[in-house]
Amino acid sequence: MISKIFREYYGPFLLDCFTKKVFIFIYIIYLSLAILGCTMLKEGLNPKFLVLDSFYLSKFYILMDETFWEEGMIN
Repeated sequence: MISKIFREYYGPFLLDCFTKKVFIFIYIIYLSLAILGCTMLKEGLNPKFLVLDSFYLSKFYILMDETFWEEGMIN
């Protein structure tokens, strides 16, 4: 049953020249948007803004900002 569907409908659909061109066009659009997204990445996202204030990590990030970045690794 399933092999009949693949053999008679799905296979010829994928091997059709128009279908190949459409999927290549969609892939090129996808690839160009991915490259554009990679070029627009920005560094410096503060993880403190990614957690809720009630979450235990927020206290850790606040302490990191207050102590570590001012004092450094070596006292």
